[in-house]
Amino acid sequence: MTQQSIRELQRAIDWLTLQRSKDWGWGTGTDTAQAIVAMEMTKTGGRLERELSAKQLEIELLARLWQHHDPDSVTLQQQDDEDEALTVANIATYSMALASACHDPRQFHGHDLIGSLLQHETISDLDFSYSSLVACESGTHVRKRHIRRLMEIANTKHTVDSLSVAILALQCVEHDHRNRNVKPLLKKPLATLIALQQPDGGFGSLHTTALAIRALQEGKATWNRTNAVDWLLNHQGPDGAFFDIATTAEVIIALARVSGVAEGIADHCEVRPGADKDNVGTAVIIPHPSAVDTKRPVSVNVSEPIATDEYRLPQISDSGTNVTVSYSLWIGSNITEKRSINITADHNVTFYEIMQRASDLDSAFTFSATEWPNGHYVHTLSGLKEEPMSYHFWLLYKLRSCPDPQNPPSNQLVAPTGVDDLIVQNGEHYLFWYKKL
Repeated sequence: MTQQSIRELQRAIDWLTLQRSKDWGWGTGTDTAQAIVAMEMTKTGGRLERELSAKQLEIELLARLWQHHDPDSVTLQQQDDEDEALTVANIATYSMALASACHDPRQFHGHDLIGSLLQHETISDLDFSYSSLVACESGTHVRKRHIRRLMEIANTKHTVDSLSVAILALQCVEHDHRNRNVKPLLKKPLATLIALQQPDGGFGSLHTTALAIRALQEGKATWNRTNAVDWLLNHQGPDGAFFDIATTAEVIIALARVSGVAEGIADHCEVRPGADKDNVGTAVIIPHPSAVDTKRPVSVNVSEPIATDEYRLPQISDSGTNVTVSYSLWIGSNITEKRSINITADHNVTFYEIMQRASDLDSAFTFSATEWPNGHYVHTLSGLKEEPMSYHFWLLYKLRSCPDPQNPPSNQLVAPTGVDDLIVQNGEHYLFWYKKL
């Protein structure tokens, strides 16, 4: 891609970023899921921003699963009902977004989304190919019978979307050392897809052209890549959009892959979600070793001054300057309970270490976290676990002054990184607030 093309790609990314709402999502349906894939592949924004979007996706999906009770019972609905129905294609799109955000769709709050996808073998060829692609990108082994059907689709279906997705699924499958014989079998489907390119450079619609570009780019085939990219860019709006959120996200993924500025789905994760696991995902709940089994948080009367305890930790080294930070917990949007502790430690300590030490010293600060490839995600503090169904979450704030219940911090002050990457500084104040979003 030329520098001009890369600038147009950036305009599309900027437009997509501006469409994000205050809840960090992109509206209803699967728009949030599709936008997240584009954001993750291009590493747009900070990790915290992307994680907040992933959290909003989880809330949306949990609400839909609750409405439909069980993803294993999903059946295809008419297109007109797609907003209300949780279809196989919807689940696949949500799962792809979770995998791209390094979250394991095989362990989604008690639901195995990938397992539910692979149970539906009688669905349309397009949905079957997409489900297989998502399963493979999530680190799940695709079985031989699924590969045989993918090969049948790739060799008999001559519509751009079904052929492209089948090729993408087989290209993913081919990376498994057990399926090295697949690569030579892709020559014919790739040649068929190349023949479907139209004289103007496109492959039909924005959606189908984006899919074809991805499939041909991965296949390293000889084709008119420049004309296809130019065709897409000629259909870009003056604001940088490609019609709507979903289509813009698809085009961003295609252009980013061609330009080399993006990694594959979940390739940026240190460990692919679900990798090397047939039935269990990689997420592990790790309570702190000194955790006390508290079913309810320690209660503090809000009419009294904030309880503040001060402890000095042993020196880690003889060099450097000590830092003292305050760490507070607030419970409830109306702050019905609160607790605070001051800790002095050596320099270059992460906030996760501060949390561990606070937990050792005061059971009110007991916590549990999920360990992901990109660090710990704290979900339970003082016996209170996040409740996505009721939109209650723990948010971490990094503040310059002591948190004041009469003037609570705005979400613009949410800590910019995760607890493992947050190096505490002397005199700073950290607040974990359990509230409804």
